[in-house]
Amino acid sequence: MDKAELDERFHQATQHLRAGSLDVAESICRDILHSRPDDYGANHLLALCLERDGRFPEAASAYLRTILLSPGNPAPYLHLGNLCVTMHQPKDAMSAYDQALAIRPQWSGALVAKARLLSALHRVPEALVTFRQAVIAAPTDVQLLTEFGLAAQATGELDEALAALQQAAGLAPENGLVLSNLGNHLQQYMGRPQEALPIHQRAVSIAPDNAVIRYNHALTSLSLGLFDDGWRDYEWRWRARPGGLRQRVFAQPQWDGVDLNDRIILLHAEQGYGDTIQFLRFVERVRCRGGRVVLQVRPALLPLVRDFPGVERVVTPEQDTGHIDTHLPLLSLPHVLGLTREIDLTMEEPYLKANPRKVKEWRDRMAEMAEGFRIGIVWAGDPKHGGDHLRSIPLPLMAGELSRVAGGISLFSLQKFESHESGPVNCDTSGLVDLSSRLVDFSDTAAAIAALDLVITVDTAVAHLAGALGKPVWVLLPFASDWRWQQGRDDSPWYPSMRLFRQSRRGDWRAVLEDVVTALAT
Repeated sequence: MDKAELDERFHQATQHLRAGSLDVAESICRDILHSRPDDYGANHLLALCLERDGRFPEAASAYLRTILLSPGNPAPYLHLGNLCVTMHQPKDAMSAYDQALAIRPQWSGALVAKARLLSALHRVPEALVTFRQAVIAAPTDVQLLTEFGLAAQATGELDEALAALQQAAGLAPENGLVLSNLGNHLQQYMGRPQEALPIHQRAVSIAPDNAVIRYNHALTSLSLGLFDDGWRDYEWRWRARPGGLRQRVFAQPQWDGVDLNDRIILLHAEQGYGDTIQFLRFVERVRCRGGRVVLQVRPALLPLVRDFPGVERVVTPEQDTGHIDTHLPLLSLPHVLGLTREIDLTMEEPYLKANPRKVKEWRDRMAEMAEGFRIGIVWAGDPKHGGDHLRSIPLPLMAGELSRVAGGISLFSLQKFESHESGPVNCDTSGLVDLSSRLVDFSDTAAAIAALDLVITVDTAVAHLAGALGKPVWVLLPFASDWRWQQGRDDSPWYPSMRLFRQSRRGDWRAVLEDVVTALAT
């Protein structure tokens, strides 16, 4: 074949590759290479055919051949790196990306690929540095700006994240998901839900069937007390968070709110312990709709709620539910029940009760341990929670500030998880009485709380437990708090006995604790 014929055959191979005719494209490439084995284009096209056909080791060999043929070309290094990612070979992928960037340092394609790999390897600070370089090289790439913004968000560079997400939204004002990312950042990380709401509303109008957009709209609406829209769109949570939430499947239909007429309904818990405790308040309303309630909770909650009012039977996910006629996830109750007013959320009386025998035992035990006004504290949540670094407080800071209170107080640790910063808890050096070894399940924690005078905690299940028991509880919240605590208020419609202390500056726990100390002194 002469050059003109080879070029025509290469063009044909390219067209077949684009059309998905991989076998034809591969055959043409091999014909070309038979006549011209060192043809870079044909070797590269063959590598692409092999990769798309799932023949990864052969494709890798073909890419290495293209590198030998054109060692100063960064493109085959990038393709080889992407293939190594697909083959779960991150070390080789990183090496290929670095070689591409050694040839062409400001190439946005290689910078983005490297940054994504670093993010996937949870090397987010390094990814952020690489994303910054990529954005300089490609400042109008909306997808790149979005990924950069989310990486900055994950590392706590919130102002930088906001700027990137705003820039992306400005470049793509008709992209609902890009708008939703911006609104989500404003609400969840910047504490500005009023600004986020119209952005979310615009995103919903553009893409009303996008689950992530609807879910983000729900969180902002709920944080602003817009419960009608909030509970409705909160039902999109299953499709919006497939990696974090698993929707239960039952043979029976999901309850839609109609009168139950003595039918048996399974109410099953979801998400964290605090969510379950918070939404138990609505169980009685289901009984009033004619339902015979079977409640399903995780094992640690079972002893506490075994005799919950209005419930015929309490089981764990591992136990047989017995016969049921219908079911509903616990956090879907407000929507199905049509609870759209703040007054619908409030319980005038405590709806959980501690075991009286256990409470007496705890009071006797605490009297032997310490004297004075008894305060239980929790300074950190579950480290596996994605936002725990924002809501947790270093133990030395919290214990140190509370120890400044004049007068007789005793501090008791209700902490069950190790914090990120403190590691294993050493209560002896913090002036705390450690109760953790005796807190086997939530019935033990409830009894201990009932024996205390006050609970001071970050946003964890203990906050909900103390509130549900009617115990005075002070909750310490980050600058941008969870939707359920709303914004700009120091009380909560969920729990009459709760008082909220909020960061006025992002990350400033010392000022929050100073407010707590002042409140304790008055």
